Amino acid sequence: DNKVEAAKFKTMETWPRRSLRFPGAQDRPAVDITVAENLEESSAFRVWRGSHVLCCHLAQQAFESSPVIGPGRKVLELGAGTGLAGILCAHLGADVTLTDFEDVLPTTQHNIDLNPLEQGAPGSMRIAEFRWGADLGDVFQKDQFDLIIGAELTYCNKIEQLLPTLLQLAGVRTRIVLVHVHRLRGDVEQLFARLGPHFNIEVIDHTTESWVRNLQGACTMNDTETSADDFECTLFHLSLL
Repeated sequence: DNKVEAAKFKTMETWPRRSLRFPGAQDRPAVDITVAENLEESSAFRVWRGSHVLCCHLAQQAFESSPVIGPGRKVLELGAGTGLAGILCAHLGADVTLTDFEDVLPTTQHNIDLNPLEQGAPGSMRIAEFRWGADLGDVFQKDQFDLIIGAELTYCNKIEQLLPTLLQLAGVRTRIVLVHVHRLRGDVEQLFARLGPHFNIEVIDHTTESWVRNLQGACTMNDTETSADDFECTLFHLSLL
C-alpha cells in the first residue's frame, strides 16, 4: 500500500542519524557514512557495536596488498539491518547485495539513499529479501560472491539457520567475515565446534581492548555508545575446507 510505505518513509526521516568516518589511504579519500536508526524499536533498526568492529576491519583490509573489497568484487551482506557494512563496501568500490527480512529492507534502502555513490564511481548497492536456512532457489548461486559479511548473526543458536545458508553460498574462492559478540560463557567455542567440520577458521581479533583500539584508529562516529565495558567479540574469517 503506497500510503503505508509513505508513512514508513516519513517516520524514518525523523529517526536520529549517526555519522561515521573511515579513513582513506594512499590515493583513496576517507569514507563518510550517515545512518538513520531507530533506537526504540527492533534490534534490526539500529547499528550494533559488532557492526562497528566489522566495518573497522573491512576499512583496514581494503588497503591491503590483495584486498577482497574493491572494484569488481561481489559482496553479500547477511542480516544487513541498517546496511552500514554493505554501504561501506560499496563506497570502497564493491558491488554489494544487502539482504534481510522484508520488513527490515525499507530501512536498509533508506540508508542506501542517504549515502549515494558519486557519479561514475565504481561499486553498486542493491537490496534483496533473504531468510537464512531457506533454499537458495533462483535467488543466489553458489560461489556467486567473493565476500560474505555479517555482524552479530550467531546469537542464540542462530548458527543452526545460518550454517546451511553459508554452505549453500560459499565456493572455493569465497571469503566469509563474521563478528560474534560474546553473550554466554563458552559460546564462541561452541560456535567454532559447529563450524569447524565445514570451514577453515581464522581468528582475526578476540579481545575487548582491540575494540577500543580499532575504533580510535580506524573510524570515528558522533555518538557516545563506544564504551568497551562488558563488550567482547571475536572477528573471524571462514573458507571452505
